[in-house]
Order: sequence, then C-alpha cells, then structure tokens
Amino acid sequence: RGRSSPRAMQLDAGEPLLGKRSFCKAGQFEKVRSMLWINAVPAGVCLICVGVGVLHPLAAESAKSARLTICSGDVCTDEEQRRTVMPFHPVTLTISAEVFSVAFASVMVFWQEGWSVDRAWHRLFRPGAILRLWPVGAAYGIGDLMQAFACNSASAPVVLVIGQCKLLLTAVLTMVVFGSRQPAQWGNLMIITMAAIAGANNGASTALNQDSRSGEITGAILAFVKACLSTSGAVFCERFYKEDSDGFWVMSFRVQLMMLATSVIMFATLHTGEVPSSFAEFTAGGPLSLCKGLEPGAKIRCEPLSAGGQCKCVDHVGWDGHTIVAMAAIALNGLVTGLTLKHLSAVGKAICNALSVAVFYPAYVFLGFKPFDLTQAMIISIIIVCSYQYTTKKISFANAEKRDSREGKPKLDFASAAQRHTCDEVRAREDMASLPAPARASQRGVRG
Repeated sequence: RGRSSPRAMQLDAGEPLLGKRSFCKAGQFEKVRSMLWINAVPAGVCLICVGVGVLHPLAAESAKSARLTICSGDVCTDEEQRRTVMPFHPVTLTISAEVFSVAFASVMVFWQEGWSVDRAWHRLFRPGAILRLWPVGAAYGIGDLMQAFACNSASAPVVLVIGQCKLLLTAVLTMVVFGSRQPAQWGNLMIITMAAIAGANNGASTALNQDSRSGEITGAILAFVKACLSTSGAVFCERFYKEDSDGFWVMSFRVQLMMLATSVIMFATLHTGEVPSSFAEFTAGGPLSLCKGLEPGAKIRCEPLSAGGQCKCVDHVGWDGHTIVAMAAIALNGLVTGLTLKHLSAVGKAICNALSVAVFYPAYVFLGFKPFDLTQAMIISIIIVCSYQYTTKKISFANAEKRDSREGKPKLDFASAAQRHTCDEVRAREDMASLPAPARASQRGVRG
C-alpha cells in the first residue's frame, strides 16, 4: 500500500518467490513421484497377473466337482479310484466366460462415453479394426477351449507346468517376429521346458489307474497345444494393445468378440457328445450320464450297452456354484492378459505365469485337492529358480539399454559373435554406473 516491501521488490525485479533450492527440491519431488508411478504400474500389473494365475487353475480344478465311475460288466471302480471331472460340457464354460467378458468390456466403454449409445457404438464396432484381430481371437479362443478340455482330463499341476513351455515359445517367436536383440538364455529356457515335461510324466506315473494315466497324458498334450496358441496370440496381440489408440476396453472388447465368434464356430463343429443338444442342457446337462444307485447304501454303477462292454457315469450333472466361480476366473484371466500385454510384454506375461506356480502348488495342497508330492514340488522349484534367473537377466539387460539410450551410447547387440554367449558387458556397465564420477573417469582411463 505505497510502501515497498521485500516481497514487492522481489516481484518488481522479476525474481521468483521461491529460491533456487526450493525449485530444486520441487523438481526432485516430481521426479521421484514420476519414477514411483512408472514403476508402480508394472509392479501392480505383475501382482494382479500372478494372483489371477493362481486363482484361475484353482477355480478350474474346483469346477471338477463330479466323481467319475467306470464299469466293465459288473465290476466298477472303487470309491478311492474315482477321479473328479467336470459335470458339464467344457465348451459351455468358455463360451459363457467370453460372453461375460464382451458384456463387461462394452459396459465399461459405455461408461467412458457417458452412456452415449452412438459414441460407444462408433468406438466399438469398426469392421476393419475388428477383423484384423481375427487371427489373435482365433488363437485365444481355440486355446481357451483346449485348456478347458485339458483341465477336465488332467490335474491342475500338470496343466500348469506344461504351460511354462510358453517361456521358450515366447522367446522364439519374439526373436523371429520382432527381431529381439536381448539374450535369449536358451539354457534356462530348455531347463524350464524339460522340467515341465518331467512334471507331466510324474503326474501320469502317480495316477491311480489306467484311466487317470491316459487322462493326464491327454491333458498334457492339450495344455501344450494351448501354450502354443496362447503364445502366438500374446506375441502378435502385444503390438495391437500397445499401438492401439482406441483404449484398453475397446481393444479387450474386440479381442473377446473374436474369441467368442471362434468358440461359436468350434461349438458347431465339435462332436455331438461334446456339446449340449438343447438350450436347456447348456447349464443342466453334461457329456456323461447320471449314475444309478445314488441312494444311501446303494452301489453306484452304470449299465454297459453291450455284454462285457464299458460305461462311464457321474454322480451329478450340470452347473453348480463352482462352475460360476470358474467362469468368472476365466473371464478375469482374459482381461488381465490384455492388461499385462499393454503395460508389460508377452515375455512378462509368461514370467508372471511362471511365478504364479510358486504360490499355486502350496495352495493346491493346502486346499486338499491332492496330497503333497515331493517329486512334483522339486520340479516346480526348478521351474521357479530358472524363471527367477531368466527374469533378473532380462531386467539387467533392459536397465542397461535404458541407460545407454539416456547417455546416447549405441545399444548392445547380443546377436554379435563377441556378445552372444555372455552378459558381462551389461554387468560391467551397471557396476560403472554405481561408481562416483571421478572413479568412473579413472576406470575409463584404465580400460582405454
């Protein structure tokens, strides 16, 4: 008010109200906050992926709530040798999960557009953008159907360890499709793959009877086919998720819609016994007939069609509460797969699946699905250790590449003959970066 003050003189001189130190602290705070946010999103996505990777096989295993009885003439399997199976058609589980995923993604897009039908319809239904995702949707759709049949035939640990072959398949496809220069670590990948095969063989050798052994082998083969299909879909879909400008939910809707279309086509081409014969049987029927003698004290049995023939039956048919949980888990797994491909990568998704094995098997034993098997536990431990080594080396190389790009240095080429077999250059650069500036200068002089 007419009197000069230090504040007014500072404003007249054009000097900032905050000193240089305050601005420096504010800049450091923003930098730290941005770094925390950048690292928090991938870490959160990884935790979600691992959690869903544990929930998905547990829910699929719990959906096998019926007991299978096999009768050859008058001789039927004992109570202790009856394995659990799904009392419904597995194809109904995958189709229901895909319908739920399509509906949920569309609702999220409608919510983003302020519940405007015209704007949401324009974003969702673009024929060119939808049709280009058909190969990806076909790979995922057929893969989900193969996994449903695999889970119905084999135990969850066998299906899960065979699924770890995706690490090797993903590395090969990433190198072929994207020309990745990162060290492939073929030794670790081959150990993981061979351990997965050993786990499948252990599951078949410890089965209770011939039917269970054949089911374990069939489930392992179907799980491997599913791993090949999902790996192909993940590698090719990763680019779509990261480059698409329409948003995550629109992309999820289109992928799930193509998966649903593929499942409907598969539904029409499957054998008559694998699909429900009517709409009422979609949730109330199953591929096997209901056993006789389910009354208390009676002998559970079925009647073969011919003398000396064999028949199979179950103690109940149709959907139940476990089926609803499994459907929700499959739908959630599909959405989390897209989220992982957007924020991480196809290799990151495979690594998260490998890490989920470490949590799955203790939970599987604790919930009483099967007793503890030391051989299976050791095989899973080998997969976990090799996956950890694989992960740490990939992170080390990624950090070295980021640092090189900031400093303007040429990127490491691990495809060259001099660097193909070692990661010593990456470790040397990390050690150099951790030294003070004078020490780095002296080290460069010594190396020069």
